[in-house]
Amino acid sequence: MYGVLQSKGWQRDSIVFTGCQTILGVDCQIRQTISKRSADEFYTLNEEKIKEGTWVVTDEFEFRRK
Repeated sequence: MYGVLQSKGWQRDSIVFTGCQTILGVDCQIRQTISKRSADEFYTLNEEKIKEGTWVVTDEFEFRRK
């Protein structure tokens, strides 16, 4: 997997990265949103743009400090 995702920076408690990645030889439009939920918790949502033009969730993660 390789590619470049870019962002305009943090907007309140979220940052959104978008760009093209090549995954297993296939070019994909990717969007990754990272949201700060609290001082000890972040949430990451990864999406892929399908040919119909809509975004489909590929995976999501929650990170919490112990």
